[in-house]
Amino acid sequence: MILKSLKRRSNQIFLKNNYDSFIKNSQKQAPAQLNSVLLITDHTENSEQILSYLRADLDISASNITHLVFSENKVKNDSEHILCEKDFGWYGKVDEGFLKKVLTNKYDLLINQSKIENLYTDLLVLQVKADLKVGFGLEQSANYDLLIQVQNSETALFTSELKKYLEILK
Repeated sequence: MILKSLKRRSNQIFLKNNYDSFIKNSQKQAPAQLNSVLLITDHTENSEQILSYLRADLDISASNITHLVFSENKVKNDSEHILCEKDFGWYGKVDEGFLKKVLTNKYDLLINQSKIENLYTDLLVLQVKADLKVGFGLEQSANYDLLIQVQNSETALFTSELKKYLEILK
């Protein structure tokens, strides 16, 4: 338990010390076309609904969407698309292979639909290379280029507003 809290504290220190450099190095431009999307959620029960709204409203094929689900505890036989705090090492280092691949890819759009603010999703959002980062209006505003403030359960409204803003930005 003590090591777990020390590891969490080291990740908080890493985030605090490197926050400005992550923000400074992030690209702030709207993508011309959506070819690759990274979606981060925190509940698997709503995931299929969110994915279907994204595919329908934004006209994105399922193969172009990388979906990550944050879970408190990851079981060994879970999908590789589930991430937890065990996937992060000391000082923000990514230990897990699939997550390293996610961090090396470049995305046109990152959508964080996590309903709770979380140190590990913040670390992921800041380290991912994306042209446009979108989140809920309740999160740290400097992490995102666009914040859409809707209720957590209003997935259809979120995707329709996202579509509207993407059309404006193009």
